[in-house]
Amino acid sequence: MLLSATPPPGPRPTQEARLYEEAARLRGLDPPRSHPAASITWLGPAASNPALAHRVGGDPAHLAESRRWIEAAVRLPHWGRAHMPDHDLDAGWLLHHLSLAHRWIGDDLPDGLRALLRYKLLLQGRRMYEFAVASEGGWWSSSYWQNHNWICYAGLATAGYVLGKEEWTERAKENLGAVLDLMPEDGSHAEGVVYWRYGVPFLAIHLDLLREAEGIDWWDRGGFLSRTFRYRLHQTAPGFARNVDHGDCHDRRSGHSAALYYRLAAQYGIPEAQWMGDLASGELLWQEASESGVRPGILPEASLEYLWYDPSVPATRPTGTRAFFRIWDCSRRVRDGTTTPRSSRSRRVRAAGTRRGRRLRSTGPSVAGRLSARGTTTRTPVPS
Repeated sequence: MLLSATPPPGPRPTQEARLYEEAARLRGLDPPRSHPAASITWLGPAASNPALAHRVGGDPAHLAESRRWIEAAVRLPHWGRAHMPDHDLDAGWLLHHLSLAHRWIGDDLPDGLRALLRYKLLLQGRRMYEFAVASEGGWWSSSYWQNHNWICYAGLATAGYVLGKEEWTERAKENLGAVLDLMPEDGSHAEGVVYWRYGVPFLAIHLDLLREAEGIDWWDRGGFLSRTFRYRLHQTAPGFARNVDHGDCHDRRSGHSAALYYRLAAQYGIPEAQWMGDLASGELLWQEASESGVRPGILPEASLEYLWYDPSVPATRPTGTRAFFRIWDCSRRVRDGTTTPRSSRSRRVRAAGTRRGRRLRSTGPSVAGRLSARGTTTRTPVPS
């Protein structure tokens, strides 16, 4: 799917149009010639979206656009400046997206640039791998419950599969197995909705890479992924645009990933997830993009929307009214009117206390202190 750039069969005109739009969105922007002070995660999809657009439609303008962002990324001596250069989110994002760009359009690049891109991916992948080994038991290398772990290992895995580095893919696979075994089987997530939409897509990416490259299907391992859409849906405020901000959330406007909704819908046959994907990539797209505090945000996920959308899954508006998550932070969701929204209440009862929760907290730095306040209640009125 990802490595071969092959989506599920069937027409996808809306997703194709959005891919082409996103591939051209940055044409008026000059790539940085030195490392910006801020995050450079966005440089990855700036290269991979036009790369896929060229692969799909053959437009040489898309190839040229991907090439100029690849050139910008590979000339930076380090990936990441403010937070752990070469060893954290910037490097993880770029490893993933530039490895896919190499896979999708590498044969169409000039020989010199293709060789430089491969060298840069090997260098950055080695830096990431060596840091993960050296820091085992500390920071993200063993923090199985959170997004830094998922993103950095997914980036390492993508580079490993594209470049043929088995030691990278094996370490990433071992970590992924631990994550799936330890995450709560009810699908809830301690970091909250914002980091759910930021991090869980990379678990889905890694699972697809593993199945495509090695024939190993772990989509049902542990139960987290098969039930996590239910958690996301019940942390949605009336009207669907905003989210309930339990956990480590920046805001209530950073909750949607149309791509992840589509992937969960395709994998598990969830009509409500398909409907949410259509809503997030349609009516809510530009509101989410402009008001979200998490970057790079929803727009750069166009390539995933194209590759993960399965037109055979019907779309059904959600009508659920209540959920109770027993495993992770025992969130109780009481919704007053989903289809005719009025108000909702979400109550976080306690932090992880079950056997899985205790195991998860014992494996790495704990977030329990941020989650242990009992009786925390969020009431969300309908926006006027």
